[in-house]
Amino acid sequence: MMNNYRNFWLIFSKKIRSLLTVLLYAIGFLYLLFNSTGLIYIPYTETIWLICGIQLLRVVAANYQSSLQFVFGVTGVFLFYLPAPAITFFYNLDIVFPLILFILTADLFPWLTEKVSRNNDYQIPQELLSNHTHLIFILIFLFIWMLAGIFFQPIRSEFLGPFALMVPFGISLVIFERLIVSEISNSAVYFILLTYFVLISLHMAFVWSGFGRIVIAAFVLMPLLLINSYRDIGLRMRHVVILAPLILYGLQFVRYTELDGLEYVFIGSAGHHLILTNEVWTDNVSYFASGIKEFWEQYMLLFLNWFPRVWWEGKPIGAGWSSVEVIFGRDGYGEGYSHSLGYIGEQIYLLDGMFWVGLAIVLGTLILIRGAIKKLSRGFLTPVIIFDVNLISYIWGGQGIFGSRVWFFLIPVFIYIIIVQRFQLKKKR
Repeated sequence: MMNNYRNFWLIFSKKIRSLLTVLLYAIGFLYLLFNSTGLIYIPYTETIWLICGIQLLRVVAANYQSSLQFVFGVTGVFLFYLPAPAITFFYNLDIVFPLILFILTADLFPWLTEKVSRNNDYQIPQELLSNHTHLIFILIFLFIWMLAGIFFQPIRSEFLGPFALMVPFGISLVIFERLIVSEISNSAVYFILLTYFVLISLHMAFVWSGFGRIVIAAFVLMPLLLINSYRDIGLRMRHVVILAPLILYGLQFVRYTELDGLEYVFIGSAGHHLILTNEVWTDNVSYFASGIKEFWEQYMLLFLNWFPRVWWEGKPIGAGWSSVEVIFGRDGYGEGYSHSLGYIGEQIYLLDGMFWVGLAIVLGTLILIRGAIKKLSRGFLTPVIIFDVNLISYIWGGQGIFGSRVWFFLIPVFIYIIIVQRFQLKKKR
């Protein structure tokens, strides 16, 4: 009986999603067509509410999703589908275009990724799945490393700071994956997950300043998605949508301490990238456009923003910092203040009307990077999940933000995987 119900829901939800998809893109296409040509005026406020409502229904109707699809779902809910209606309500801004463009990105990016990398199998070599005791001792050591980093973290160091938490966290996920695949009990898996959450909570209590909430979200999502990928613990986007207003309130509260109304709950910094995208799109964008040179500099930061500035004298400045002075002027803003242009706003700021070329180049590059990571991961899923979760940083803040975070996780993880596999090969010989 239960299986019949589950099969019915799978078929029904798939058909509903297909219908909603056709409806969503028809509305978006007609809006952009009529409003750009001036044939018929379609009010953007009602359009935004309708698009976000339909898209949330699509998200809720989804069943099991890959880590990449889940990440785009989470990103959409917190950075687009909830902030967008609030922005049009409180600020009366037309942000239909970036909203539609993100939904298109969220649909096409996972599909194109699978086309580039058709082999979906993750199979850790059997010789790496033995000796649970050895793995548990390594995991305990890494947890102690993270705990020590919380209380002795050199947070003022551009390069050493991430070694206190990001490096051991990333490596620990590989150990955790080996334990999950080794078929340790569910109770042991949940205990390890709880340990992760305790360490994250301690980091928030003693180190975290309220900035970088996407990093905190990444720390939470990575172990959750790792477990769900192997054991399907029932994590679905409908749970995220139900809890989203409460989570958004909590995230905004720890950033601003007090919230004066719904505007600060549903917009705040979560929706600020949409406001800035609208700013560069509707104002004199040719004045903002920086050109090919700065595009190339930001493109380098996608790969190399983790590299210390003291070792790279000519390291480019992130667009999030430089655009403050260009768009608004630095007066009234702190010297270290930067803002999130969003992945669309960044390309408009850099390339004006040719933003779509920059967007295609960067998204295409990210698809190829993910394919390369999957190939180099040698059967492990952890590197792919790390990459997927850090895409939230790119969507919100652009290339520089992404490049400043993801490689601090990935480089140590790949070094660990290579060392372990070579050590096992030597033992076999």
